[in-house]
Amino acid sequence: MNLHTPQQTGFLANFKNRYMKTRPVVNISACTGCASCKMACPNKAIELFACIPLAELPPKTGEPRQRPEINRNICTRCYRCKEQCPHKAVKTLRPWLMRALKL
Repeated sequence: MNLHTPQQTGFLANFKNRYMKTRPVVNISACTGCASCKMACPNKAIELFACIPLAELPPKTGEPRQRPEINRNICTRCYRCKEQCPHKAVKTLRPWLMRALKL
């Protein structure tokens, strides 16, 4: 016998995803744009965008610096990006509600 539970959609699912789950975020000041996080992501949830930094941040070359962005809708929170980052630029962010409730 196979019991199938329907997936939650709408307000409740959005609330859980946004306010009750930890997620990886990128510290731009520590990131060098090496793309190791993008290569490690199995779901291809990380895209690299060219940006011009306001401050002189590494790498100090003439090339445009790459800035990673994590798509929260595709990310499954496997944290391989955090494990593979050689500069420790990917951190785990706990939403404010979890911190407030001490979960």
